[in-house]
Amino acid sequence: MKSKMTDAFQSRRARKSRSAAARRRKRRSFQIESLEDRRLLAADLTAAIDLDIIYGALSPEEIATIESMTPDTNLSTKTPPLTSPPLPSTADTGSAQFLPDGTVNGMPTDVLTIVLDFKDPGQPNTSDIFGFGTSTFDVTSFGFAATDFDLVANSILAEVNQDYFTELIGTVAGPVGQDLEIDFIIGDIGTPPPGISEYYFVQIGTGVGAPAGVLGVAGGSVIRNVGGTGPNFGIQVGDVVGSIFTDAIVGLGNLTPANALTSGNLAFTTFAVSGTISHEMGHTVSLSHVNDVGSIQPTAGAPPVMGTGAIDLVNQRRIEDREFSLSGLDGENGNAPIQHVQQLVDAIGLHDIIPNDGEQIRGVKFNDRDGNGLRGAN
Repeated sequence: MKSKMTDAFQSRRARKSRSAAARRRKRRSFQIESLEDRRLLAADLTAAIDLDIIYGALSPEEIATIESMTPDTNLSTKTPPLTSPPLPSTADTGSAQFLPDGTVNGMPTDVLTIVLDFKDPGQPNTSDIFGFGTSTFDVTSFGFAATDFDLVANSILAEVNQDYFTELIGTVAGPVGQDLEIDFIIGDIGTPPPGISEYYFVQIGTGVGAPAGVLGVAGGSVIRNVGGTGPNFGIQVGDVVGSIFTDAIVGLGNLTPANALTSGNLAFTTFAVSGTISHEMGHTVSLSHVNDVGSIQPTAGAPPVMGTGAIDLVNQRRIEDREFSLSGLDGENGNAPIQHVQQLVDAIGLHDIIPNDGEQIRGVKFNDRDGNGLRGAN
C-alpha cells in the first residue's frame, strides 16, 4: 500500500482570523446522492424536507431506513491527531520541506483540511460516520490500467481544487490575494497529517454495506454550519465525514457517449468523481441543493456543483465541469434563494495567499521527484 499522506499535501497559506457565530442547536443531517437523484434528507434549513426519491433508485423501506440515520462519531474509523507532529526531512518529502516554524517551504500548514483517501488495493476497509464502508477504488472498471491509479487520483484532486479555489477567483470567495480557508490533500485514513490540528476524511472507493444506487453520502453541516461554527453533532477531528462510492458512479446511465465512464476517459472520470466529492464536502460545510435551470455559476452554462437529479440535473451534466453557484433556487425547499459561493465564505472564511515568484501556491506535492506534478508511488 502506498503511503499517500506524505504524497500530496497542499500548500498552506496564512490564516485570517474570523469570529465564529454563536452555536445554534440544529437537527442532525444527512445528505445522499442516488444514481438519478441527490436527495437532501435533512439539513440546516427551515423549509420542509422533500423525501421523494425519483427514478425508483431506492425502495420505500430503504428510504425510511436512511431517513432515520444521523451522524455518529462512534461509527467512524478513527484517526486521532498526533500529540507531537514529526517534521519529515526534505529527503522524505521530495521538493517540500518542513521547517521548525511549522511551515512547509515557509507556508503555514495548520488550516481546516479535508483528506481524500482513494482506497488502494490491499488497504483495509474503513467506515464513515453512518457506518458505511469502502474498499478498493477500482480504476480498471473505469477503463484505466491498474498502474494509472496515481494519475486518476491526482487528476480528481486537482479538479476538487479547481472547484473550491481556481474557479472562484474574482468572486467573493476569491478576492485578490485571498481564497477559502480550507485545504484538500490525499492521504490514508489511520495516518494523521503532520502539522494539522483540524482535519477530516472522505473515503473514495467501492461501497461496502452502502444502500444500492447511492453515489455518495456526507453529514450535513458536520464540519461547519452556515455561521462558521463547527465541528457539530459530536463529530471529532479525524472522523470520516463522507463516502464516495465509485462502483455506483461508474454505473451512471443515460450518458453520451454511453461508455464515457468505462473507456478510460480521464476528463469524464475526473468530473464524475470530483463533482461528487465537491458536492458531498459542500454538504459538510452547510450547502444545500440548487436547481440547475436558472442557477448562475462563475462560468456561464456550467452545471452547479450542488445540483441534483431530484430537481433537474441530468446525468450528462455530471460528466461536465461543475462549479459552485453564485445564485440560484433550491427546488427541494420551496425555491428558497441560495448563494453558495457567499455561503462558502460565511461557513469557511477566507485567508491570505502567500505568493511564490508572483504566482499563487497550491499543490505542494510530496514525492514529486520528477517534477511532473504527480505524486510518486512508494
